[in-house]
Parts: sequence; structure tokens; C-alpha cells
Amino acid sequence: MRRKRACLPSRIVKILRVVFAVVLLALVSAAPASADPDYDQAGEVAFAQVGKAYVFGAAGPNAFDAPGLVQFSYKKIGVNVPRTARAQCTQFGRAIEADELQKGDLICYYNGTHVAVYYGDGWMVHARQTEKESGVAYEGVIGANAKFRTFRP
Repeated sequence: MRRKRACLPSRIVKILRVVFAVVLLALVSAAPASADPDYDQAGEVAFAQVGKAYVFGAAGPNAFDAPGLVQFSYKKIGVNVPRTARAQCTQFGRAIEADELQKGDLICYYNGTHVAVYYGDGWMVHARQTEKESGVAYEGVIGANAKFRTFRP
């Protein structure tokens, strides 16, 4: 006389295999926490938002204003920054000269009322609202009156 094996329905076995694979993949691919954020990545995060809408007061993920884009980009790399452009441009990080700019640094305009993320090679990413255009854009750095800040140590 053969004994029947107690087994789980095949559907449950498949689900358990998928769950196990996902958990295993998450454990294997989890990178160890870094002591220093990769500030270049803030520039990459900002660049990935190009083409999204400008909405005053928005901080992502589907729409941004200028300081909201900065806050969103830095939050993705584990750095908390203030919400307003003025605070980002005056109370956080440190002032630097134009020749010290690196990807992820900030460019502040209009006495700290507008802010952009430096992308490198003279280019920046910012959320802008003008009479002709609005949204997150990738543009050349503009204006001789710009001030520059970095959050790097």
C-alpha cells in the first residue's frame, strides 16, 4: 500500500518560490550603507526628473518647484536639506566659487529665491516657471550673479 505524500498545492509552491527569490535577491543586492553620500547622484536624480511639470510647492515625484527638486534629489541620496530655496542657499552647506563646482552642487539665483542643481560641464537642472516655459529643465548655467553652494564635506 502506497502512502500519499502530503504536499502543498503547486500554486502555493510557485508563490513561495517567487517570494523566496525576491527576498534572496533583496538581501544579496542590498549595498552596505555608505558613510558619505554620493553627491554626484543628486545631480543624476535631478536629471532624471527633466520634463516633469512645474507646480509651485511640489516636491515630487511627478511635479516640482525649484527647491522641491533639490530636496527630492538630495533625499534620494540620504541627505536632508531644507524645503525653501532661501534656506537651501543660505543656511545649509557652504559657499564655494564657480571653479569649485561639482555635479550635485547648488546654484542659487535672485538672492536665494531660486535654486538649481549643477550637473557638470556648465549645465544645470532646475524647475522653472516663466511666461514661455515651465517644468524641470536641463540648461546651461546662466547669470553672472549666481552664488554657488556645496553640501560636500
